[in-house]
Amino acid sequence: MSLRDVERAMQVMVWFYNHVDTLGRLMKKVLTEQRREEGRDDDEDDDDDDDVSNNAFQIFNTVKSQ
Repeated sequence: MSLRDVERAMQVMVWFYNHVDTLGRLMKKVLTEQRREEGRDDDEDDDDDDDVSNNAFQIFNTVKSQ
């Protein structure tokens, strides 16, 4: 792995870090629309895929707040 590869990876990470708020809102919107299309209520228990998305969102928010 070259230093250029490391630099590019860091640039991508910084981009996601800087856009976590926008991406989080978009993620919530997409999940809500998917639930609606599946005929599920927002109050129903989340399945494993939703848990992964929610965990990722929480991690981004935790990192952002530090």
